[in-house]
Amino acid sequence: GVVLLAFCLKNMSGYMWNYGLWWYPFVLITPGLCIDLGLLARLLGKSSTGSAVRKVVEAAGDASLEIFLWHIGIFEFVKPRFEMNALTWTLLLVAVVAWGILYRRVIQRLFRMK
Repeated sequence: GVVLLAFCLKNMSGYMWNYGLWWYPFVLITPGLCIDLGLLARLLGKSSTGSAVRKVVEAAGDASLEIFLWHIGIFEFVKPRFEMNALTWTLLLVAVVAWGILYRRVIQRLFRMK
């Protein structure tokens, strides 16, 4: 699946973009990715650091709607104002996830949802 994705991005980029076919290679990647993530979760469950990682992933999963909603505005605000390189994208991703989790906790406390 990953090889097919790389091939399509390199050789058929314009065709895929113009006709909305970007998601087709990802269909082939998904089963392998699910298996890999399951194995990673099993390994993390057996280690001491796995507990901390699992808590962060669980918090991000609980706040996925908030992360999704906030990322749109934050990315649109940041992209035209800063040079977007790998470091900027990484910092932006971490900031959006942290902000989404924090936002969810504040809303839960305000409305006593949990």
